[in-house]
Amino acid sequence: MNNLDSTAIYNFQLTTNCSGVISAWSDTIFYQPTFLGNNNNYLNLLAEREEDSTTVRLYWLKTNLITKVQFRYRPYGTTSWTYSTSNNGYKRLTGLTPNTFYEYTYREEINGIWNTWYFGSFYFNTSGSTTTSIYEPFTDLDISIFPNPTSDLLHIKFSDQKNYQLKLLDVAGRVLKIYDNLNTETQISTSSLRSGIYLLQFTNDDGLVYTQKVLVK
Repeated sequence: MNNLDSTAIYNFQLTTNCSGVISAWSDTIFYQPTFLGNNNNYLNLLAEREEDSTTVRLYWLKTNLITKVQFRYRPYGTTSWTYSTSNNGYKRLTGLTPNTFYEYTYREEINGIWNTWYFGSFYFNTSGSTTTSIYEPFTDLDISIFPNPTSDLLHIKFSDQKNYQLKLLDVAGRVLKIYDNLNTETQISTSSLRSGIYLLQFTNDDGLVYTQKVLVK
């Protein structure tokens, strides 16, 4: 991609062609050309793509300096990491638990020296009907979140009659604010937040948890 506007935030999606089989499009990725991570000294994570309920691919962009990346991942809320290394631009994480919310992070090898682990976390969710994790996603979730990206107000609407707790987190997992007893419609001001990706973590009366990424411009 050439001649990008350095002041803009771009949305893009990724698809792959493996032996003539074209995958579905990935989730929407947010990209800003002037963001610190978009140079040869920092890793660009491009997309997460699920193959099936037990396998997820993580795609990353190789540079002249970064030719190897190590990932560590675990079910969200647990303490034991699984480690895996990649040197070809993507990594298949296999043996995952279906219907589970995962947390992962990475470190790069730069000029033969491993960098420190990235301070924040990234997330993906596996599909499937077998729940063995402490995390159980909503099966009939109907929460509307708009606009996304946002720069001022984030509107949230709930279609059921349950009460929700909402936690606003940064990418490092720090809780910035908690909203209790939400059940119909609410608005969250984002005007005081710095530009970047944040997480909305919803918990309903039954203890079920759902997490959604939002971009603040």
